[in-house]
Amino acid sequence: MSAPVASAAERFITSFIARDWQVMRAQLSEDCVWSMPGTRRLSGDAEGSDAVITRARFITADGLHTELLHALTGASGSAVILRNTATVGDRTLDEHLATVVTSLHDRIVRIDTYLSDVTGKDRFFG
Repeated sequence: MSAPVASAAERFITSFIARDWQVMRAQLSEDCVWSMPGTRRLSGDAEGSDAVITRARFITADGLHTELLHALTGASGSAVILRNTATVGDRTLDEHLATVVTSLHDRIVRIDTYLSDVTGKDRFFG
């Protein structure tokens, strides 16, 4: 695997943590898809770069803190292991997650997020 693919997940999450939507958008293909498990607002597929940016903005709007724990490299993509925490009023989020990124021609074409607490994510974000 080439270095650009290996670091795609790290570049994506770095722009997410920095809330740098312009840098994030530059990494995404126009038809990028971000999948998220669950049954509420942040569940299912965000289809297209605009929808991916909208999802990222919504997730970070309430002061979410994202900690990068590990960066992983695979045969066909890259991934990051993260911890997300936030407290808003009586709502608390504390979850571990893996975000797997698939790239093609130096653009992210797919983002798949795997959560340790899907119910907690649904409860926190509504």
